[in-house]
Amino acid sequence: IGFISMTLNQFHTFLRSVSHRFTPQTYSLLSHNCNNFTDEAVKFLTGKPIPNYITGLPNEVLQTPLGTMLLPMIQNMEAQVQQGQGMGGFVPWADGTLNLPSD
Repeated sequence: IGFISMTLNQFHTFLRSVSHRFTPQTYSLLSHNCNNFTDEAVKFLTGKPIPNYITGLPNEVLQTPLGTMLLPMIQNMEAQVQQGQGMGGFVPWADGTLNLPSD
């Protein structure tokens, strides 16, 4: 996608500045997911977005009969995660801080 000329500390500062927006409570498989985080990070690093076919994939899926059928199930799952249920995984910034190695 491109080249960067910044320090690891600058990238860590960026990560800390966006970490509150990328939590289990703000996650959405369809509209606020790892691809959205990656797009934001790549824009920060290179000034260029990731390809639209990646960030637009959820909308493409929802335009299909299967996507329409799965939407209520996905929304239910997201609601459970946002309410703190079903999150058995490790979230390194769960306490509101993002602990990164020193530069």
